[in-house]
Amino acid sequence: MNNSIKKTGTISAVIGFVSFIVYTLCFIAIFIVNEPYVWQGLEHFIEYENTSTAVFKYVGMACMLIYSIAFFIAVSGIAFQASDEKRIFAKLAKSTALAFMLLISVAYFVQMTATRLQLLAGNSDGLLQITQSYNISAINAINMLGWTVFYPLACLFMMHCLNKKVAKAFCLATAISMLIGLIGYMTNSFIVLLITMNLLLGGCSFGLIICLLSHFKKSGESNLQGTA
Repeated sequence: MNNSIKKTGTISAVIGFVSFIVYTLCFIAIFIVNEPYVWQGLEHFIEYENTSTAVFKYVGMACMLIYSIAFFIAVSGIAFQASDEKRIFAKLAKSTALAFMLLISVAYFVQMTATRLQLLAGNSDGLLQITQSYNISAINAINMLGWTVFYPLACLFMMHCLNKKVAKAFCLATAISMLIGLIGYMTNSFIVLLITMNLLLGGCSFGLIICLLSHFKKSGESNLQGTA
């Protein structure tokens, strides 16, 4: 593997792992410092946002935006080293990872900027469709399109470019859990979404990013042995 690809892949995997760690800590902190939130309408949401501690929510969103970028870079590194017979899977993995990154970036950036600033300005016009707290808002649909369609597709295509069985297993587990999450979102099933988009997404993504980190590290070691 090209040394620059190895370094870039390793750094992106580390950033992705740290992003998920910080996101998880923010998720826990939200439950500690704030009252449990259940959607009860736009007015209740505005009141809740004005009286609760929102910093952990926005830090968590930033972490997921960063993770989407790190994931795309890592997948690009995997795709770059794919053999000729796996080139089609490499291109599809990179394309779907790019779509995932763009959708997640848009979803979280809108909420960190437009949604947050409208709340601060006391302007509720159009707010309903750009808050993720409303489960069936347009911005949440964009977010879920990224997580439950393009993220699992990227994992499925990337799976064919990896050699380790453990890495392949995490790719497959991530894809299956997110596709189940898609069904849960389309049927508006709270239980399915709770399990897939929190427990399974976190566990599978942690395992996947560790496998990618190991992949780039071992590829670099192989290069050193080959030039010794």
